[in-house]
Amino acid sequence: MLQTPSSPDILRSVEPTLRRAPSDAIWYGVSKGVPAAIGIASVPFFIRFAGSAAYGYYSASWATGLVVANLTSGWLRQSALRFSGDDEKDLSALHRGAVATTLAVTVLVAVPTATLALHGEDPRYIFLVLSIAMAVAITCQQLIVTFLQAQRRARAVALVEGLRAALSSAFAGALLIATGAGAEALVGGMVLASLIVTAVGARTLDPGLATRASQGVTRRWWSFGWPMSLWLTIAAVLQFSDRILIQHLVGAGSAGTYSAVYDATTRILAVCIFPMTMASHALVMSHWNEADGSRARSANRRSILIQSAVFLPLLLAAIFLRGPLVRLLIGRADAGAESLVIPLVVGSFLWQLSLNAHKVLEVNDRTTVMMVNVAACTALNIVGNLVLLPQYGPAAAAWTTLGAAFLYLCLTEISALVILGDSRERWGTGERLASESQEVRERTKPKQMPTRNLAGGQPHARQPVPMRCPDPDGQDSPY
Repeated sequence: MLQTPSSPDILRSVEPTLRRAPSDAIWYGVSKGVPAAIGIASVPFFIRFAGSAAYGYYSASWATGLVVANLTSGWLRQSALRFSGDDEKDLSALHRGAVATTLAVTVLVAVPTATLALHGEDPRYIFLVLSIAMAVAITCQQLIVTFLQAQRRARAVALVEGLRAALSSAFAGALLIATGAGAEALVGGMVLASLIVTAVGARTLDPGLATRASQGVTRRWWSFGWPMSLWLTIAAVLQFSDRILIQHLVGAGSAGTYSAVYDATTRILAVCIFPMTMASHALVMSHWNEADGSRARSANRRSILIQSAVFLPLLLAAIFLRGPLVRLLIGRADAGAESLVIPLVVGSFLWQLSLNAHKVLEVNDRTTVMMVNVAACTALNIVGNLVLLPQYGPAAAAWTTLGAAFLYLCLTEISALVILGDSRERWGTGERLASESQEVRERTKPKQMPTRNLAGGQPHARQPVPMRCPDPDGQDSPY
């Protein structure tokens, strides 16, 4: 007879995650707060010493590198997080050649992508070479951070992210002062910092990575992860194609100003809201994997309500302080730049909220639906920018960003309703899936004694962590 876990067993296995959630939220907050503070302080310095055009070139290079990294390594990162609580499919079962193959593919994809997106934007070919190197460096750094997150190393994630931000700004500033190279200095600083923190992060990883390499498990990772890789790529295009289009259609200087306002507003918002998103996802996934869909639903809804409550005073602050913020960033008053703040703040919040809104599709393995939804929003965003940018300038990009984020939320809700039913039915699927999964494991898993702790208590419970989605800051931001 199929044995389902009792309520006390579920509570015991979820309890470590519940206890660690506040601590993880604090450290994830540090991983956002330190880069945000450094970034907000660095952007005015870079714009004043390198110019808005150089910052625009750099921002386009970084956005291109992020798109490449998501396309080539997204499947690996998402699967590492998705299966981190599964003893049979976690990082230890990853095939040794998967990371090396991913990096090789990154180089092959980065060369044509960077050439098409950036060639002709800067007369010096060193800029193009550095942009290709940045795509590889971003991929390496994101893989290390994801593996640390999969191992529930929130403190190490904060260390790596903070070190990356500090070194990026320090190296870029030093190169800028020493060479006066502009965009090349900013890109070169990012490349050096990402490679250094990759080496540091690799040394802090717990042993066990690929210790029992399995081609079968790696294929399972790929079958799950490739739709999410495309989702991440399309989402990155949705978030960051605007600065590339502004650069082509309006000018590099306008792209630099737009990027500065975009980066500053999303960083501030991420510091205040995104740590709650990351911490709540751990709780949602823990409850879901323990066949407690109702508690997963409650945790997800509670996170949305808390984020909304925190956002309201931030929105009021943005309304009254947008003028001083713009003057701080670009060194002068600019009514056009001030008009960007409100739509970018609201759009960024809606995007962060979508990470909770589409969680029910994630846990029900409806990643292809997510990919279709974000592709539709990206198409709307790009077409809107192509039509409106020549006439209305960067303000059009800010409002299309908000519109695309709102459309994604609507499509997510409609998709969940049509495919999974009402709210309770959607989250109730967890009990059925958990029972089916346990039944398969009972039939196929060899009998073995459970590992007990030193005190002779209950077996240790491996805790799952949430899948990572593109956030507006952190390792998906330039500094």
